[in-house]
Amino acid sequence: MSLRGKSVVITTPVWLHGDGVGHDVDGMARALLSAGCKVTVYSQFYASAYEGWRVDSADVRYLLQDPETILIHHHSIGCDATEELLKSAKSKMRIMRYHNVTPPEFFEGYNEDWVKNCTNGRRVTVDLVRYCTEFSVPSLYDARDLVHAGAPVDRIGYCPYFHKLEDFDRVVPTPSVLDQLQKDERFHVLFLGRRVTNKGHLHLIRTIGAYTHNYDDKIVLHLVGAADDNLKRYDEEIREEIKARSLEKNVVLYDKLAFSDIVAFYKGSDAFLCMSEHEGFCIPVIEAEYCGLPVLAHYRRGVPEALGPTQPWLTSLNYDEYARILRRMRVEPGYARSLGEAGALSVRERFDIDAIQARFLEWAEDLALAAQGEASARQAVARLDRRKIAFVVQRFGRDVSGGAEAFARMYAELLSPFYDITVLTTTSKTLDWDSELGVNTHGSDGFEILRFPPRHKRDYQAWAQASTQAFAGEISYEEWQVHHGPHVPELSDYLQTYAHEYDLIVNWTYIFATATYAPKVQGRVPIVNVPFFHDETWFYMQGCGTNAIKYDANIYQTQAEKDLADSNIDGIAGKQSIVLGAGVEEAVLDEIRATDTKSPLDDPYIVYVGRIEKAKGILELVEQFKKYKSRSGSKLKLVIIGRARDCEVDADDDIVLPGFVSEEEKATYIKHALCLVNPSHFESFSLVLIEAWSLERPVMVISQCAATKGQVERSGGGFVYRNYRDFAWALETLEKDKDLGDRLGSNGSSFYEANYRWAALLPKVRLFLDDLMAGETSAAWPA
Repeated sequence: MSLRGKSVVITTPVWLHGDGVGHDVDGMARALLSAGCKVTVYSQFYASAYEGWRVDSADVRYLLQDPETILIHHHSIGCDATEELLKSAKSKMRIMRYHNVTPPEFFEGYNEDWVKNCTNGRRVTVDLVRYCTEFSVPSLYDARDLVHAGAPVDRIGYCPYFHKLEDFDRVVPTPSVLDQLQKDERFHVLFLGRRVTNKGHLHLIRTIGAYTHNYDDKIVLHLVGAADDNLKRYDEEIREEIKARSLEKNVVLYDKLAFSDIVAFYKGSDAFLCMSEHEGFCIPVIEAEYCGLPVLAHYRRGVPEALGPTQPWLTSLNYDEYARILRRMRVEPGYARSLGEAGALSVRERFDIDAIQARFLEWAEDLALAAQGEASARQAVARLDRRKIAFVVQRFGRDVSGGAEAFARMYAELLSPFYDITVLTTTSKTLDWDSELGVNTHGSDGFEILRFPPRHKRDYQAWAQASTQAFAGEISYEEWQVHHGPHVPELSDYLQTYAHEYDLIVNWTYIFATATYAPKVQGRVPIVNVPFFHDETWFYMQGCGTNAIKYDANIYQTQAEKDLADSNIDGIAGKQSIVLGAGVEEAVLDEIRATDTKSPLDDPYIVYVGRIEKAKGILELVEQFKKYKSRSGSKLKLVIIGRARDCEVDADDDIVLPGFVSEEEKATYIKHALCLVNPSHFESFSLVLIEAWSLERPVMVISQCAATKGQVERSGGGFVYRNYRDFAWALETLEKDKDLGDRLGSNGSSFYEANYRWAALLPKVRLFLDDLMAGETSAAWPA
C-alpha cells in the first residue's frame, strides 16, 4: 500500500549532526517524506541543522493518541521523555529502531554515572521491547541484542544505516590539511571516533609502537575525535601511553574538526585502522572505504558488517600482526591500492542509499498494509474529482523574500478555489539552503504545503569549483545542480512516486536544482515551467537548455524573457507558451494607496526593495547614490529594504536599512518615495515595479536588463539609465519637478490597471492550464 498521507512520529533522545544515529534519523525522516508521509521528529535536543524540525512534546503526545499515527522510537541511550511518549502512545504501529547500548563494563573505573546509565539503558531495552510491535536494526549484531532482550525474531526487520556518504563527494577537502598530508612522506594512518573507552585508542597507539620498533619511525597515527570531559582519566591514559612509548611525533590527537578537515583526512591518509572493542556497526569504517582508503580492523561485534569481505582483519589484539599488515600496505602500493578500490566498490554495492531507502519503505509499507487492510488501503489512495496541480518551488512562504517565490505563493492562493494545489518546496528561507521552516506545514490558505529539508547548506567553495567544472564540461548539469541546490532528492522521489496522482506539475524558476525534478516524470503528466529566464551566466551553461526543453509548456513573465528563450534554446519556440506576468498583493496595496499615511522619513528618499546581494546591483546603486550626494548637496536618502545575502551595506546618515518588513510597511515606504530604483542587470520580470506603479510612483531601472527596460518603456512609468550621468540626471529631474514624477507614476498606474489586475490575469492562466490538462495544443497564447 501507499504510505502517502500517513502521520509518522520519530522520537530520539538527542538529534546530533555528524553522528551515526543522527544521520539515521535524518535519512529515515527524509525517506518517509519522499513517500508522502507527514513526518514529525521529537527530541530533547536538536542540533542547529535540525532546528526546522523542532516540535513541542505536547503536540507529539496529541499525535500519538491517534491509533493510525506510526511511531518510530530510536533507542540508543535511556531517555525518560521519549520513553514516556512510547509507553503512553495509542499507535497501532510502534517501531523500535535499536542502535545498541554500550556494555557498562567499558566505563568501570572511569565514570560510575556512565556505568549506571549504560546498565540502566540495557535494562530499559528489555522493558521497552514490551511496548513495541515491530523492531528495526541497522546491523545483525544489534538484532542479536534485541533477541536477548525478548524481541520476537520474526518481528525484527534489517535495514542498514541511512548514511551521508555522498557528502564526501560534495564537500571540498580543506586545501591546507590535504596539502600537508600529501607533502609529508610518512605513512599516514587514520582513526576517527570520540575518545571513549570502547574505541580502542590504547590498542591503536600500541600498534604504532610495534611498527616503529619492528620497522621504522616513518609513520604517523591521526586520532580524530574529541575527548570527553566525563572520561578525563581515559584521555590521560592515552597521553601517558603516547609518552611512555616515545611516540609524540608519531601520534597526533585532534579535537572536533570541521567536516572539510575530516574529508581531507579521509582523502589524504594512507590507511584506516580500527581496533574498537565495541561497535553496534561502525560508520567511520564505511566512510573510509567510500573514500578509497584500505582498512584494517579488529573483527569484533558490529565491525565485520561494516568492514565487508574485501579488507584485512584480525580477531586477536596482536600488535605485531597489525603492524605487519600496515607495513605491507606501506611497501606494496599495489596491495594498498587494490584494497582501496575493492573497498570503495564494496561499500557502494552493499550500502547504496537508494537501495536502503527502498528497503526501508517497502518494509514500512508491508507493515502498514497488514495493520490497515486492503480495503482501507485502496480508500487511502482514492482521488477526488477536482483537478490536482503540484507547484514545485525552491522556497515558499510569506516570510520568504524573492519575486519568483512571491509569484508562486500568490498563484497558489488565487488558484486554490479552482484546483487542489499542493506546493512541494523546502524548509529554507534563504538561498543558503538553511532549514529554518518546519516540515509540518500542512494545509494553509486553502492549499497543502509539503516541505522537504535540503540535504545540505550551500557550500560556496564547492559550488564555485563545480561551476568551473560544469562550464569545462567535466561534470553534468545535474551534478552542478547538486552543489547549487537546493539538493532535495526526497522531493524528486516524491514526484516520481506520486506523479500519476496529479493532473499537472508546475515548476517555478529555471535556475535551481528543483527545476530538474519535474522532467524526470516527462510523459506521465503534463509539466509546465515558469522559468524566469535571465540573460545571465547560468542561462548559457551546457545542460540548461536541454533541461528546459523537456517541459511541455512555458509561462513567461515578459516578451523579452520569451525572446531570450526562443533565441538561445533550440526547439523551445515550438512549445506551448503564454506571456503572462503576475499581479500584486492587491488588497494591501489598494488599502495603502487609499489611506492617508505619513511618510516614514522626514527627508525625501528613493527606495530599493529586494534581496541585498551583489547580483542585484545593490553595491553599484550605493556607490552611484553616494557619488550623487557628494556632488549635489541634496538631502535625498536611500532606503534599502530586504535581507542581506552575500554583501553588507552599512547604514549611515544617508542610507536607511529597515531590513525585511511587512507588506504594509513596504507599501508605505514605496508610496512616499521619490521613486523606486531597481538596478539589477538580471531580471525576467520585476514585481516591485508593478507594486510601485500600483501606488502611482515612478521607477528607475538600468538599461542592461532587457526585461525591466521593456516594462518601463511600454508603461512610460519611469526612467532607464545607462551610467552614472543618466542616474544623476534622473534624480536631479525628479527632485526639481515633482509634477513629472507624479505623471510618470500615473502612467505606470494605468499600465498596471490594464495588464496586471488579477481579474484579468486569472482567467488567462486558468484557460491555459485547463487546456494543458485536457491535452489541447496551441503553439502560443496571446498575452
